Amino acid sequence: MEFTQEQKNLFKRVELLSKINNKSHNEIECEYLVEQNSTIIEDAHYGSATIVSYGESGGNKMIDYDPYYYFIKEIVQDNDDVFLDPFYQFEDSWGRIIARYNTDTKILSFYSVINFYDYSEDYSDGVINFNDELKEVKKEIVGNTIRVNFDGGGDSGYVEDVCENEMGDQIDLPDLFSDVCYEILDKKYSGWEINEGSYGYITLNLSGNDFIKYSINININEVSDVDHKYKFYIDVK
Repeated sequence: MEFTQEQKNLFKRVELLSKINNKSHNEIECEYLVEQNSTIIEDAHYGSATIVSYGESGGNKMIDYDPYYYFIKEIVQDNDDVFLDPFYQFEDSWGRIIARYNTDTKILSFYSVINFYDYSEDYSDGVINFNDELKEVKKEIVGNTIRVNFDGGGDSGYVEDVCENEMGDQIDLPDLFSDVCYEILDKKYSGWEINEGSYGYITLNLSGNDFIKYSINININEVSDVDHKYKFYIDVK
């Protein structure tokens, strides 16, 4: 890929801005999010059109220079068949495409961080005691079987406060049964909310007199790093 003088000037300008803001800078990075429908959007993590300047000592600074940010995005979009191909290798994947410009070597390189649900597991035939307190609260629930969705990641997770019964009705999940779901997750799949996390649902069978039967379907989120073949030497003379 050949760069025009005007495009080379974008690198010179962003390098100057980076040096002003971060005297030890040697790498300039901007990233673009890829949604599950393989749409490339601005980086919502830092805010739209934000560039990060990294220093050799590990320090980094945010700098704003829209022309450079959107020029790099044009490169990604014009070659989206290459940049998005790794995402197509995994069903319902999402992640980030990252561009790094090294101010020492004058090389612009790209790589991706791809998130995907690698596998699912089913736990069945679990039981917990159906104590008097739970039986009393159960009167608030219409139906004998409920499905409760959960989602975890980034060291936090939650159980949805609306569940679905066997008739397909959406009903509010009582707090006590929400606690039951957290207890089941922590017991059967400790770490469900850690790092990239997981998602799934718990099915509770409330028809018994002494025990609540449950089953869990959990989908595990994995991450894959991909180095793209796109590396350019930028002659910024």
